[in-house]
Amino acid sequence: MTASTGLNHLVTKNGAFDTRYTTIPVSIGWDRQLSTRTTVGARVAASYTDYNGPVNIRTVSPQFTIQSLLSERLSLNAAVGVAFSRTDNGITTRRSTGPSGNVSLCWRGEKDNMCADASIDQQTATAAGPAKSVSVGVNYSRRLDADQTLAFSLSASRYSNPVLVTNVYSFSRATYLRAAADYSRRIGNRLFAGATLAGRKVGQTGPDPKADFSGSLYIRYRLGDIR
Repeated sequence: MTASTGLNHLVTKNGAFDTRYTTIPVSIGWDRQLSTRTTVGARVAASYTDYNGPVNIRTVSPQFTIQSLLSERLSLNAAVGVAFSRTDNGITTRRSTGPSGNVSLCWRGEKDNMCADASIDQQTATAAGPAKSVSVGVNYSRRLDADQTLAFSLSASRYSNPVLVTNVYSFSRATYLRAAADYSRRIGNRLFAGATLAGRKVGQTGPDPKADFSGSLYIRYRLGDIR
């Protein structure tokens, strides 16, 4: 049996205007190992999102799950189900039902790892309001030597049919693209240093926002020992 929850609060500012929302996700699951390679189960994922005002969204999604080691290096993780959503703006209530789930296929080599994943959600919180989303992504990392690691990621998300909660942000369909690269080097037994470079672009109906890029340098210290 597994259970998890959390809290996510996001603030988006546009000049003198801002949009705020808080999301509380909850997940309860049960797994059973059928063999050394395959585990199946079921879970119920739910979330509550409040847009700091009359709009709130409740979503419940029962799902079947499977984890399978397809080969010594290839593994599959998937969850498939149905999502039931309820959006209340204080005046009217909108209900929607549709597919919900995610799938991840990962390959682990001697020096590199790669994962490809995809997901679909009926009500994903955005700055403009809850919207249907479909996402795909690829992550790749390679150990250059005993002290250096290089990683890349690329993801795309498609948002549609939003329930708009503000006049500041509006769209009928939007596509979000993000790419990132990360370099990490061990400079001591517990100390690591690295750099990250990322870029993102949003395409939507009407004028498209400009692409933006960000970079950072970091130092990471490991407190515990590796077993």
